[in-house]
Amino acid sequence: MINLLIIENDIFQSIRLTNIISNSLSCIKVYNISLDEKEAISQIQHHKIHIILIDLNSLNISCSEILHYIEYHKLNNFLNSIITICKKGKNLINNPYIYTNIESIVNTPILINELKDCLMHKHNLELKNKIAHELEYLCYNFSHIGTQQLLECIYLSLNNSYYINNLSKTIYPILAHKFFTTSNTIKCNIFKATENSYYECEEEKLKKYFNKKFISKPKTKDVILAISKHINSSNFSS
Repeated sequence: MINLLIIENDIFQSIRLTNIISNSLSCIKVYNISLDEKEAISQIQHHKIHIILIDLNSLNISCSEILHYIEYHKLNNFLNSIITICKKGKNLINNPYIYTNIESIVNTPILINELKDCLMHKHNLELKNKIAHELEYLCYNFSHIGTQQLLECIYLSLNNSYYINNLSKTIYPILAHKFFTTSNTIKCNIFKATENSYYECEEEKLKKYFNKKFISKPKTKDVILAISKHINSSNFSS
């Protein structure tokens, strides 16, 4: 469940917002409603908040204190996690913590769609962070372009297991388009990154991770399957 904090000092507007969101998005829970920035910061300090919705059209509400607190404490979990409601808020979206701005909640579908998009963005980011954590554990070097491409490869595979069976025809062309190169270059880059990882990582760690008594240099498909298994098992246990 995703916890949403609403910052709104108009009680009728806050009730309306709560009803709109609760009736449209079952995966989002309106965790609390704060009347001002100080209340909101207290909620952020003491509770697990995932997304913040701020009505800047309300009197005496801005987001400067909240942004300062988040930036000062380096709360990166709030990157692209704040949605503002403001008639003149286009300049706000340049801040990395603000996902988007909408002018008003009169157009309910826009608000719901933006919340859905924000939710999906956070899910994708969390998934990529998990993949990066697994790659780091296996001693992959992120300064190597092949490691970045392998991360994207695993991410696409997690969303569609069909891709794993024929990487050259499914994922590599997608990555080639994204990285402005060829499928063969993608394949070679990932191979080199995996080769470097193999020589850098401890043998016992590799044996345990790939669940093998004797470890040989893993193929790209082996790495994808092993990392996918670890991520799926951690999701299940959580």
